[in-house]
Amino acid sequence: MLKLVTYVLVKGQVSSKDELLTTFVEVLPDDEENIMTGAELLRQEGMQQGVQKGARQAKVDHAKSMIQLGFEASLITQVTGLSEEELLEFIAG
Repeated sequence: MLKLVTYVLVKGQVSSKDELLTTFVEVLPDDEENIMTGAELLRQEGMQQGVQKGARQAKVDHAKSMIQLGFEASLITQVTGLSEEELLEFIAG
């Protein structure tokens, strides 16, 4: 089911996940339980992406603070897990 949803979103003629789920409910009314499971999966993936984005932003914020406080790049990369290239972007910016 997830492969079908992914395929339709990427290759299909729907503009949003909501439109896709509505279409599935109309076409496959007897399979509503699986469709809702698919909707829950999509929602969960969205929440995971939000958590990952928030965790990354926290690392960036910590790195920027450490740069302002004069910490060495090697220590900042070790503490935050960011790459030296990412730090150079913050220092230049």
